[in-house]
Amino acid sequence: MRPFVRLAIFGAVLIGLSACDAAAPRQDISEIELMRLEGGSDRLSQWRGKIVILNVWATWCAPCRAEMPALQALSDALDPATYAVLGVSIDKASFPVKEYLRERGIVFAQHIDIEGRMTRDVLGVGELPQTLIIDSEGFVLDRIKGARAWNANDIIAKFPKMGN
Repeated sequence: MRPFVRLAIFGAVLIGLSACDAAAPRQDISEIELMRLEGGSDRLSQWRGKIVILNVWATWCAPCRAEMPALQALSDALDPATYAVLGVSIDKASFPVKEYLRERGIVFAQHIDIEGRMTRDVLGVGELPQTLIIDSEGFVLDRIKGARAWNANDIIAKFPKMGN
């Protein structure tokens, strides 16, 4: 399937997931740097070619904690050749994040923004949880504010199988 057809289909899918935000200009975030919990960093561009579901959360945020297992289930259900589920915690230290994830068996890629600058200033996240859907070229397609039941069959079904 051609990339523009994939994006058109995926864009239509997002209408059912989104929280009706006003249209904003396309934002290219492909070169943002994500700090890994274990140290080091990743650039979002390393997932170029995939649809990225980027969840911004914190261990002190009850709705964030509630949706984390559902995001893991979504990550498990989606084709890793087409999708990547990533987390970015805004906790002030990595230890509570690592403990929370370990205790609950959350294994999808996790990052941390201790000072909150990247999530606030670059991504424009002001409330938690917030999930950004990023297209295969690194542009923000949608922002989903608030917790979702990401593991519900009807939500998983909205993510088309966009492989060959």
